[in-house]
Amino acid sequence: MSLEPAFELNQWRSMQPLILDGISINGGIGKGFAHFHNFIPNSADSIQSALKKKLSDFSPETSADVSLLEIDRLSLALTRLHDEIELLISAADASINDLNNRNSEAKGVFDSLRLLANDRGWRNRLIQCIENGRTCEEAVSDVLDTMKGHFSKELFWQNRLCEFEDLSRRLLICLQPLIGRNSTAYVKSDSPLIVIASSLSPVDLIDYHHHNLVGLILAGSSYTSHVEIIAKSLRVPVVAGPHSLLFMITPGDPVVIDGDKGLIYVRPVREIGIRAASILKTSGVDFSANELNGPPPITLDGVQIRLSINANLPDDLIHVHQPSIDGVGLFRTEIPFMIANELPSVRGQTEFYSHILNQVGTKPLCFRTLDIGGDKMLLLQKQGKTNTQATASGWRAIRLSLDRPMLLRHQIRAFLRAKIASNYKNVPLSIMIPMVAEVSEFLSIRKIIQMEINREKTLGHDVATVIQIGAMIEIPSIVYQLEQLLPFVDFLALGSNDLQQFFFAYDRDKPEMSNRYDFLSPSFLMFLKQIIERVDGRVPLSICGESASHRLNVLALLGIGMTHLSVSPAHVGSLYSMITRVHHGNLKTYIETACQHLLSPEGCLERTSVTLRHRLMGFAVDHGLIRS
Repeated sequence: MSLEPAFELNQWRSMQPLILDGISINGGIGKGFAHFHNFIPNSADSIQSALKKKLSDFSPETSADVSLLEIDRLSLALTRLHDEIELLISAADASINDLNNRNSEAKGVFDSLRLLANDRGWRNRLIQCIENGRTCEEAVSDVLDTMKGHFSKELFWQNRLCEFEDLSRRLLICLQPLIGRNSTAYVKSDSPLIVIASSLSPVDLIDYHHHNLVGLILAGSSYTSHVEIIAKSLRVPVVAGPHSLLFMITPGDPVVIDGDKGLIYVRPVREIGIRAASILKTSGVDFSANELNGPPPITLDGVQIRLSINANLPDDLIHVHQPSIDGVGLFRTEIPFMIANELPSVRGQTEFYSHILNQVGTKPLCFRTLDIGGDKMLLLQKQGKTNTQATASGWRAIRLSLDRPMLLRHQIRAFLRAKIASNYKNVPLSIMIPMVAEVSEFLSIRKIIQMEINREKTLGHDVATVIQIGAMIEIPSIVYQLEQLLPFVDFLALGSNDLQQFFFAYDRDKPEMSNRYDFLSPSFLMFLKQIIERVDGRVPLSICGESASHRLNVLALLGIGMTHLSVSPAHVGSLYSMITRVHHGNLKTYIETACQHLLSPEGCLERTSVTLRHRLMGFAVDHGLIRS
């Protein structure tokens, strides 16, 4: 494998140390050396110019002879491709716990790749191109270019195109026997790798994991939900950024990536090196179970804080039984839907949810109903049941559930049966509805849930004694309907990521917008404080989302009165330690005073003080909450 992209990078790069802004895809800190993954160019012409190799070993007299020889080459290369994928999938067992267990979501990712590699339609299109006079290499690039032209605007196929690009690249390599068979052919196993890629498959990610992968940078911010799922399971920090990243990093450069803040430190020396080293020392993303053996966190002045975790996979629950962890404040249920090759059956969902309930035991667990849409709208689009324009406009979560009620009914049915099938029937079943914009929407969902409860009883099935139904506050419109909503909910949760995005009306997944608006903006903090005051303890209120997992953000949340946090498992240890050193009263006074000043006419004129971040960092350092 070449360690350089096809273009000449050195004439564009500066060798000075850099700090680059990106988008956090998966949290954590990685320190290693830059390694470029194979790049596949964006058009058929550049693919051909970079990768096509003309045959020169024979001189057939007829085009029919050429086609037969090329088809033989293709068959041999496809056989090699299939063998390579099977080897990589087998090797993945050592990297992801319980991969072959029927309850493991990660297995579906690799099953999907296997199906794509064995797709007869892909093979037939390649053969058709060869019969029309193209070489194998030309056929691979022509078919890929055609697929891009047809499917590049459809969100479902955008994810699949990334995988077909990877398969096309691997097939081109297999067509040239003297070239290495995998992405890590030139990797030194003793060197920690920061892999830089414009396109990466889950199998590649696993392959690199066997070669000391410590971090991943995705150039062009082109990533798939599959890669994100596997990265979370492997605890690999991931940052995405613009394509210009390729011109700023040289293979072999020392690199530190901060997956929590979306920062990339390139060639860190002197001042930058000090800052990067500080991040590594204070990141707090790794912790031992012993650190969480204490009681639930209590501030210095006696305010008890509930600290729950967000979970995507069974492996995220390994520390849930530690005394300091309250339970699971958010379990995202869409992962099995995103990676399966068909819609999960009621039985399959029931087994999966029952497995999760048994893992969590007697502690609280909140299932969030399907929040699919945007890049997560996979299977429904595959079945031709969605249109991408509606998805891009926010047709997701509760809106999709109301328009496709059987999808929700099957999931509710699985929740109800999983609770009865679990070993903890008497623990309340908690179901949370995402993306509620109107009270009427929530009431419609409650009716659907009641229909399923009545159906189970009619069939003679047992039903959980206590079923709690709550709503996520992610859209500002519902904040001004709280008085009407409160009588119908058992609990509420603030979805920090979406709420911030809709509050500022920006797309957080766009590199040019991702860091423009700060969670610690005084206007946003006061908006959150307004919600807390309106709820006023009438129902339990928590906050979840990755934004609520970072220490400075948590300090601000404590300061505005939030006492139940549901955070990423990787951050529990550092947050627990910090909370037990906080004086809640002093922090509350500081936050209120600072926000009032920044929102005053004088404060608004201070262009350098549009966020509380720098001031709060000073407070945290002065009070020994965060090391400088």
